[in-house]
This record gives sequence, structure tokens and C-alpha cells, in this order.
Amino acid sequence: MAIFPTNMFENKLTLDTIKAKFNYFELQMHELHWQTFGLGEHEALGSAYDTVYQVKDEVVEKIMGYSGVRTKAMPVEPIKNYSPGLPNQIISEAIVFAKQLEEFGEANNMCDIENIAQSFSGSMAKIKYRLTLS
Repeated sequence: MAIFPTNMFENKLTLDTIKAKFNYFELQMHELHWQTFGLGEHEALGSAYDTVYQVKDEVVEKIMGYSGVRTKAMPVEPIKNYSPGLPNQIISEAIVFAKQLEEFGEANNMCDIENIAQSFSGSMAKIKYRLTLS
């Protein structure tokens, strides 16, 4: 089951699509955090949405600084209710997104965005591991 529409990741990333993806991840991870049944999963997802919130603000503001462009409102994909395996799937999607963000930074000469994306990927990988402890 794909979280995003098939064509959503095929489009070239822009400031606005990056912000929309971060907003989605934050909302979805927070909702799953509230809907969990185990403490380990609850804490791992709490760390996940905290990380997304912090990284989102840093990335969006830095891209605006690099590009001189302000962000615009973008729709956010609908969030889903908890189901077994969904937390792992969302974290996996965030890791894929981190790689795309890294490539965006490289293609646009935004070396700090590349670095943040790499760190974000590592943070999500750690959370993916922590989800196995639930």
C-alpha cells in the first residue's frame, strides 16, 4: 500500500513540495504516535515527529535563503489511521524522501541541504530500528 499517489514522487522537488511532504510526515507520524498500543512504538514515533518538525523548519528556511523564494500553501495528503506495519512504512517513505532531498540539494548547489538530508535519513533509520523493539 503506497502512502503517496504514484506520481507524487515522480515530480521534481520544489520548495513547496518539500514543505508539503514534511508537513504530511509530521501529521501522519504524530497521529500514529497517538494511536499506538505499545510504549516502544509510541516513543519511537514521538521521536520521529519531533525530528520531522525540527528538520522541516530548518530545511524550508534554508532553501528560502538559498533561493530567495518564499513558500506557498500546498495541500497535504490525507493521513491514515494506525494499522500494523504502517509506522514502519511511513518511516521507510521518509528515508526515500531524505535521499530525494539530498539529491535536490546537490542539484541546486545547496550543500547544507544535502547534509541535513543525510542526517535526517540516519535519524529515520534509527527510528526504524527502534520500531522493531515494540
